[in-house]
Amino acid sequence: MLLALLASASPARADDAIPEEAKLYFKNGVELIQGQSPNYQDAYYQFKLAWEKSKSWKVLSNWGLCALKLERDGEAIWAYTEYLKQKDIDPDERKELERDLLLLNGNAASVTLASDVADLEVVDARAGSSVPPQSYRLEGGKLALRLRAGSHTITASSQGKSLRWEVTLSPGRTDEHRFDFAAKQAAPVAATPVATAPASSPPASSPPPVSDAKSGGTLR
Repeated sequence: MLLALLASASPARADDAIPEEAKLYFKNGVELIQGQSPNYQDAYYQFKLAWEKSKSWKVLSNWGLCALKLERDGEAIWAYTEYLKQKDIDPDERKELERDLLLLNGNAASVTLASDVADLEVVDARAGSSVPPQSYRLEGGKLALRLRAGSHTITASSQGKSLRWEVTLSPGRTDEHRFDFAAKQAAPVAATPVATAPASSPPASSPPPVSDAKSGGTLR
């Protein structure tokens, strides 16, 4: 699949209208994933820049591939969907991408994040995954993600403060969470003093017996 993607989106076939800067970003991305140990993380950013500079559909298959490998499933779904709208695609490549798209949609959950802070960084880490934690940007106080099913730890950071949300996502599930940086931490509850019962007074001792001088006995 990788060779088919690279062949279909080769820089040599790029339109002449594409800026030279975009072609260089694309070339960097291709070299990064063609290495003996493919570097999908760095290649992802190169293909993303190539797309931003050119808006060429020919970048989308490689960008989508890197997003898939990094479990950025929402971006992979979008890139593959847009790419498959084109007519000039090899039939075998189309079948492979359609199969990957079914897999992505079948395993993804929808998550909406919100915050009282309009612009902040959000980092997602999925338990048991070999993929490094992925960074996103929450802008305008809201962020919609498609994340792979599993146990996730999502951390939002702003001005040196961090809030964390741990959630287990299942395929097709929809979740929402708000990071509220303005909320005050609850004050610790003071322990209620326990009333101590007063020590009981020792029982009064019986008065000593009084001797009756006359009878020789004792009176009580």
